Amino acid sequence: MTSEAMPIEFSPMMLSDMRRNIRVVMFIVAAAFIAGFLMSELWRMIGDRGDRRSANPQGLVAKVGDHNVTNDEYRGVVSYITDKYKSDNKLRDLSNEDYQAVEQQAWEYLTSELTWSKVFQAGKIGVTNDEIMEIGQSIPPEELRNKPELMTDGKFDPQKYMQVINAPENREYFTKYFRQILEMLPREKFRIDVMNAYRVTNPEVDDALTAANTKWKTTTLFFGSQVLKEKVEPTEAEVRAWYEAHKDKFQRKETRQLRRVFFPLAVAREDSAAAKEAIDRAYDQLLKGETFNLTTLDYSDLEGETLSAMILRAGLDKETDSVVARLKPGQYSSPYLAAYGWQIVQLDSAKKDSVAFRRILVRVKLGAEVLATVRDSVRGFIEKSATEKFDTLAARFGLPVRPMRPLVSDQKELGDPDVENQGAAIE
Repeated sequence: MTSEAMPIEFSPMMLSDMRRNIRVVMFIVAAAFIAGFLMSELWRMIGDRGDRRSANPQGLVAKVGDHNVTNDEYRGVVSYITDKYKSDNKLRDLSNEDYQAVEQQAWEYLTSELTWSKVFQAGKIGVTNDEIMEIGQSIPPEELRNKPELMTDGKFDPQKYMQVINAPENREYFTKYFRQILEMLPREKFRIDVMNAYRVTNPEVDDALTAANTKWKTTTLFFGSQVLKEKVEPTEAEVRAWYEAHKDKFQRKETRQLRRVFFPLAVAREDSAAAKEAIDRAYDQLLKGETFNLTTLDYSDLEGETLSAMILRAGLDKETDSVVARLKPGQYSSPYLAAYGWQIVQLDSAKKDSVAFRRILVRVKLGAEVLATVRDSVRGFIEKSATEKFDTLAARFGLPVRPMRPLVSDQKELGDPDVENQGAAIE
């Protein structure tokens, strides 16, 4: 389940009223994942749940400016961007190509957030725990507002909502929701500060009103060549002189003709075996009595799906529909292979044409050996392209050559959706 925060616009008075009028309820679970984890520190907390799959949880994966990006920070950003990507594109599952796009967007988001962090520090703009808690408690996520289990007498029940926030199995979900609030609030404060930094004077208002309400009526005359009484033929010297004075009007922009090859990534047998081993460990943990939600947090690549959502059976793949049809509410399946990887599903409820279920999904991921082999092939292709023709080299590698649209010198987009990092390609 993904969360998408409702757009909220704050004025200074609204922020003040919210702090004054809403009673802040600080309880242990909420404080554990909000207190002390503002800005980039919250990313570390998102990834920190004792994940058994992380071999080096404290390692560094990159450096952006003077900031060292830890493995936990990067994993937290990827988790957040994955949910946002699925929500924006209305997807329940992601293909390997989608996950590559998520990783690219995660790095762009990470560098953007670190840049914004410097802006906020320079402007002394901060966010307090109380402000985040007030907004999160008073404005629930959009998809929870009409949940039947959160209703009392047909109205949204704040106490039931607080119980959902308090549940340990929903920690990941609400961490991401609070992260969205945390992302929005400093920017909104910055916007308010910028707007308040300049006061419009009365004369400026009068001038703007005058300009907006003033109308001008004009008459235009156009004299074309047809009004000439005699035909004029310019001499060769006159034509050349005019051309020399206006050469820039006849210059064509630099254009490059492009072709490309695509190196496919094939999943190795070892990669599939690793995914099967992980889903078997999850299934064994369930059989030993662990709850489905906590097992999801331990093993699933869909970390946010601890709350089920009702979906149409027509939208399920054949394997999942067949498995769900054999389950009774509360039961979970044995591991099975579906289109997006190995899965275990637990049925919550079923209607005639729709079902609500949760699942543990372990994707079949490309191993380091496969990626290294493909990178070596790409490097070899690039090195040989300096001395061999592109088409001949592509044929030797067994790769089809694909034509692309011409690239004009000032063009910002390649116009090819299959090229991920178009800015780098253009450069």
